[in-house]
Amino acid sequence: MKPILLGLVLLAVLASAVSADWSWQNPLPTGNPLRSVCFLDNNTGYAVGEYGALVKTTNGGATWTSQRSGTTNRLTSVQFPLDAQTGYAVGWGGIILRTTNGGGTWVKLNSGTTNYLSSVQFPVDAQTGYAVGVSGTVLKTTDGGATWVRQTSGSSYVLSCVHFPVDAQSGYVVGGSDWVGAILKTTDGGAS
Repeated sequence: MKPILLGLVLLAVLASAVSADWSWQNPLPTGNPLRSVCFLDNNTGYAVGEYGALVKTTNGGATWTSQRSGTTNRLTSVQFPLDAQTGYAVGWGGIILRTTNGGGTWVKLNSGTTNYLSSVQFPVDAQTGYAVGVSGTVLKTTDGGATWVRQTSGSSYVLSCVHFPVDAQSGYVVGGSDWVGAILKTTDGGAS
C-alpha cells in the first residue's frame, strides 16, 4: 500500500474511533463559541462563552436553552459550588455574575476590577470564593460575592485557573505567558 493511501486509511480509522466516544450535542441557540461548562448532575448543566452567551440544559445536553446574562462581555468560567440554585460566572471587563434561582436570573456583582477574569471557584461553601485573571489578578469574597477583595498574588502573569481541592485555605492558581508557565500556591486562604 502506498504511504499516502496508508495515511488516509489510518486517519479514517482514528476519526471513526474518536467519533465512537464523543457525540455531537444539539447546536446551541446562541451560535457563539463557548469557553466553560459545568454540570451539576447527569442532566443539568451550564455553558458560557462569547458575547455573554449563557446556556442551560436539563436533559444531559440533548437540548440547550439561552439564559439572559445581561452582558455582552466574553464569559470564561461558570461554577455552581454547592447546589443547583446558586451559581457564578466570570469574564472580560472584570464581570462577575451570580444566580440564586438556578439560572432564572443572573445579577452583575461589583468585582472592583476591570481586568479580564478567567476562572472562578467556591471551594467549600457559597460564601468564600476566588476569581483569577490577567495581570496576576486574584480576588476573594467571604460574603457570597457581595464584595470582592484583591489578593496579592506576587505575579503579573495571566492567571488562567484557580482550584482549592479540599478547603478554602490551600489552593492553586496556574497561568503564565507565551514562554513561561506559572503555578502559585496559597496555604492561608489567598492572603499570600
